[in-house]
Amino acid sequence: MSLWEKIDDHLHTNGFDRRDLHSLLKFIDATEDPLELPRIIDNLLQLIPSLESLNKLYSEFDSAIPCSKWQAVCLELKSASALQSLLADTNKSGKMPLRGFYDSHPVYVAVWQRPESTSDQQVYFNLLAHCLITVSILRTRMAEQKLQGISQKELDDFNGNIIAALLAVRNLSLPNNLSALVTLKNLNVSPEGLLGLFGENVNAFASLRVLIKYLLRHRKPPHRQEHSELSPEIEPTPRNCLPAYTSKISSNLDPEQEEGTASFDLLQLPAIDERKERENENHGCSPTEDSSGIEIVISKMKEKDHLKVKSPDQKANRKRRIKTQLAMLNQRLSSRWEVLSLYEVSICLTAIADLIIEQEKSKFLPKDTLPEELAAFLTTMFWFGQRPEKIVTLIIYPRTPRTKDVNPGFVRKTEKDCYWWTKPAVPERKKLPDNIQQSQAYSVVSNFGISTGIG
Repeated sequence: MSLWEKIDDHLHTNGFDRRDLHSLLKFIDATEDPLELPRIIDNLLQLIPSLESLNKLYSEFDSAIPCSKWQAVCLELKSASALQSLLADTNKSGKMPLRGFYDSHPVYVAVWQRPESTSDQQVYFNLLAHCLITVSILRTRMAEQKLQGISQKELDDFNGNIIAALLAVRNLSLPNNLSALVTLKNLNVSPEGLLGLFGENVNAFASLRVLIKYLLRHRKPPHRQEHSELSPEIEPTPRNCLPAYTSKISSNLDPEQEEGTASFDLLQLPAIDERKERENENHGCSPTEDSSGIEIVISKMKEKDHLKVKSPDQKANRKRRIKTQLAMLNQRLSSRWEVLSLYEVSICLTAIADLIIEQEKSKFLPKDTLPEELAAFLTTMFWFGQRPEKIVTLIIYPRTPRTKDVNPGFVRKTEKDCYWWTKPAVPERKKLPDNIQQSQAYSVVSNFGISTGIG
């Protein structure tokens, strides 16, 4: 159990809401393993009152910071005798114990930093509070800007400005730069007023001016939209602008193609943004639940001289190679349901619904076959991802399956409580990896239940 987990358990045992600690750690960009916690907590206890007084001045930017809850967490950590030895173990020797975290955890490093003189610390923490509130708001905006097609380079530039501003605040705590820090008398001002306090001191406050101007939208965000065909009032849906998930597959299906090799890019379009994905995952759902099936296939052919005359041996070798690769692809046919597009899935489920609701007849339906029976059979194929010859071997369980029940089938308990007892649609391996390789792999469940909702 990590130290953060131990702290989390201690707070939860003493009546604290777990979300308070988690929101605080997210706000300060906490490192994966706690470092220099005694000093971080001391600085937070000085910083949080500044955050609380300034947060009201940022209300128009929807800044909501639970300062009182964070303060209670810090006071508990500072006073709890059971945690003192653990906190002391996080201290590192040297003048720069957080070296290596300047870019990955800039807020955490800035919270650790402080001037040596106690009289200068209050000004420093007031300025840092301005900076941290601004960073929190801008990072929320950045999540929204990803929906508008911001490139990775532009996103890196935006992150770079945040890192530079936090570095500028840290530098003001050094003895050589205290003269610039003390010029900031009353920092209990709005973001517009803070720009006025910076004056023309370009060297000391340049990066902070850029950060505040991003907040006030005096500067344009890193990406440009002058040439966009969309009006500012119309926001594109996530599905139309989020980057597609791509995967590759190689095939060998064309007997006339030299080498017979074609590479395909399979594109899977997300239907929601990353923030919604994370929210779904936190609620126990799959993060890819709202992604489409494989919808776009881009083929990439290898250019070869197709007109070159081939000898009989070359033709025979090519046919054997194609036959072998076709056999390999066919082994996965029963489990390649992931290549279905949303349209194909929709057509399949619509046809099944027509069989159930409209009792649709077809000339292809065997004589004396009930539409409901065919619908049940097709639904079973869809959920299990199996061939018909496997479907007919399914077992009906009149009770909840036990651990020794490995065969897929139906669970029939009550009218409202039926579900599938199925196996994942993955290829069965005839040759398993060795013990060392298996120890490094995730275990896969052999069976799981799927609630149908219709019995």
